[in-house]
Amino acid sequence: MKTGLLFKDKPFRLRELNNFDKDLISDLELEMIIKEAADRSKILRNSFENVLLTPLMDKDLILYRQDILKDVINNKVQMVKFYDLVSKAIFDIKDKFRFGIIDNSPSSVVRTSVDMMKYAFEQIEFAREYLVNFNDVKSEGLKNFIDDMNKTFDPKTIAKARTILNGMDFENGYMMSCELDEIMTENNYVFHRSTFIDKDSKKRWKKAEVIEFPTMSESLVNDTNKKLDLAFKSAAPIMGRVMNDIMDYLDCLRNELAYYVACINLYNSFKKYEMDLCFPNISDNNDFIYDNLYDVALSFRNKKMAVGNNHNILNKKIMVITGANQGGKTTFLRSYGQAKLMLQAGLFVGAKSLKFNLTEAIYTHFDREEDTNMESGKLDDELKRLSLIIDNIKPNSTILLNESFQSTNEREGSLIGFEIIKALLDSNINVVLVTHMFELSNDIKNEYNDSSIFMRAERNDDGSRTFKISENETLRTSFAMDLYNKIFN
Repeated sequence: MKTGLLFKDKPFRLRELNNFDKDLISDLELEMIIKEAADRSKILRNSFENVLLTPLMDKDLILYRQDILKDVINNKVQMVKFYDLVSKAIFDIKDKFRFGIIDNSPSSVVRTSVDMMKYAFEQIEFAREYLVNFNDVKSEGLKNFIDDMNKTFDPKTIAKARTILNGMDFENGYMMSCELDEIMTENNYVFHRSTFIDKDSKKRWKKAEVIEFPTMSESLVNDTNKKLDLAFKSAAPIMGRVMNDIMDYLDCLRNELAYYVACINLYNSFKKYEMDLCFPNISDNNDFIYDNLYDVALSFRNKKMAVGNNHNILNKKIMVITGANQGGKTTFLRSYGQAKLMLQAGLFVGAKSLKFNLTEAIYTHFDREEDTNMESGKLDDELKRLSLIIDNIKPNSTILLNESFQSTNEREGSLIGFEIIKALLDSNINVVLVTHMFELSNDIKNEYNDSSIFMRAERNDDGSRTFKISENETLRTSFAMDLYNKIFN
């Protein structure tokens, strides 16, 4: 059994977030996006952030997810209802059998598994029947999922499964057989379904000697239970595995559906605050072409679409962003990182249009507050964090550097920064750098002129900010006096 809603050929498994994931959430302010998607549901949150923080490199799989999501958006009510049915099925099964298997004896495993499977098939059949309510499904993934559900759990299969399980409910007693060796020792106990205990079976067994016990002593009960365990010894592992497989399927299905329900919540929030969105295109080169790309997290915080940016950046390995303080540089950097993660999750992005390349992984190195415990200086902490990234980063990854190397003087910071950036670029790693260091920008321009682009936060003549980022050369000033004059009038 497969679901195929996130991967074509393997199930979706949740994983623990690592420190790099947590840095991405903090630095790119993904918490605002995750909260809108999760809508206070832990299950939705876990699925959404797992998918968001695990970028795909398979172009076909990204488009596969995009197509499914388009169908989901066209069937929002149906998808939420179907998710609720599957979630309720899992909850009811676990609640009904919350005490699980009373003991690990084979007979207990078989009894509990039979009861759980009978109830599970009822819930699955109810959920499957609801799938007819989905309209105009076009995507390969959702079509295949509905077809697989209808084939795997079609009425005939469910009826056959019920017949088998009903024959194992023990309401008519138990039937066992065993072999006797030459010294009359019992061997090879076998359990037979109780469907054999009917009128016809009585004819087949009419010559067999029947011993009836009006009352059973404790020792006889214990002896009978031991024989039952011997008879169920081969069936118990199989029954247990089948039940585990069914519950694993339902859990995987619930987690995959949870991602798409979270996407529905996110889509609704985009529409609520009148924010542009699009399904991005994928570039085979280092192209970054965008129209009204904006910071989604900032937009959710302000409950309106943030200022966006437009540009065509073709086949560049490093982008250097400079310009006025509080002019939108970090906001643009966040919009870049958010869009790349959302694209590679198969999700829509915050822009009118976007074309982006794929990247193996995304790392962030943003400015941090100095260590309050005084265990290390700020520069020491910066370099340690950066060293950890370098130890783990792979070729064709992207690193976003925000005001890195600022905790020393400009000359030393520029020397350190250039050596690290040079090593990254020479290792086929894309770099997006926000900096105030003129020397560092100039060194990068001199060394990587053909593969670099320089962007600058715009500033009006009166010192006000437009929060727009445009292609422009680095200046020696960050216009800090504008802020001084504004604050001190």
